[in-house]
Amino acid sequence: GTPAFALVGFLHFMASSLTEAARVVGAEVLLAGERFNSAEALIYIGGPTAVLLLTASAVAEGPTIWAVTGRVAMQQPWPIFWASVLSFLVNLSCFFAIQLTSSLTFKVAGCLKNVAVVWYGIAAHGESVSQLQMMGYALSVIGFVLYSNFKAKGSGKGSKQPTLQKRTYESQPPYKSKSK
Repeated sequence: GTPAFALVGFLHFMASSLTEAARVVGAEVLLAGERFNSAEALIYIGGPTAVLLLTASAVAEGPTIWAVTGRVAMQQPWPIFWASVLSFLVNLSCFFAIQLTSSLTFKVAGCLKNVAVVWYGIAAHGESVSQLQMMGYALSVIGFVLYSNFKAKGSGKGSKQPTLQKRTYESQPPYKSKSK
């Protein structure tokens, strides 16, 4: 049927968007100035992310989902194992991308990817899209084009994006040496 607005769904979407943005910006802060590499950043962000997801899952889905998941994991451990490995590699590649570009560029590219997936669904599978949805996808593409132009003009003038400085022991020793 036709999608309808649901406040609970909207609030879940907003919470998801905000926590994803915090995760991506947190990764950029950890990766800025090469203070941490991608694997180290994943370790620092992965723990709190897992705690939040497991807590939300326990509250929203209760013990039923845990029983089902546990049974499936015992019956078919390899698909669960490989899904975990692939998830780790996807997250690691995301941190590599953030380290090489920025959190904003990463999120804008993600929006463009989502639009491409929708267009593929329309072209290859004949999915229907309302005019309002099509306007939203067009707005995403326009935003991507504007962002790309802004970035190209900014880099063409020699302006440098602000970055966090790398802390080294040579530049900021942890103690002052006493002169004799």
